[in-house]
Amino acid sequence: MTEEKRNICWRCGYTLSTAGYEYDSICPGCRTPTRVCRNCRYFSSGAPKQCTQPAADKIADKQRANSCHYFEGL
Repeated sequence: MTEEKRNICWRCGYTLSTAGYEYDSICPGCRTPTRVCRNCRYFSSGAPKQCTQPAADKIADKQRANSCHYFEGL
């Protein structure tokens, strides 16, 4: 069984702090927003709306900062 990675930037793999997921936070490694769907544990490219949370609102741009209430960082 493999250990789940946590607090890792989806784009560059930089290790983020748990506080690094505020709406306006930027990854120090690649300078992209961190509070994005692609950085959320519920993101899944095969799921409806690309999210495993059925009640979550649809977010069109998965790489843009958002304020989804279900967000949990990788």
